[in-house]
Amino acid sequence: PEIGRALMRLGIGVYIRGEVQQAVALFEESVRVAEAHGDLRVQTYSLLNLGVAAFTLGEPDRAAAC
Repeated sequence: PEIGRALMRLGIGVYIRGEVQQAVALFEESVRVAEAHGDLRVQTYSLLNLGVAAFTLGEPDRAAAC
């Protein structure tokens, strides 16, 4: 469970530095790990962050799907 949270936090840091594509990859992996461990909180926040990153990349449909 801690791995999902760590991936999410790393994604946030990478996003803040402007590396949005890398952040997307980290958020996606965080969602997968959280889902596998039943960590609904991390899964939810990772999906939220993934949506924000997708919107930043100009992908509003993908953002809305998150």
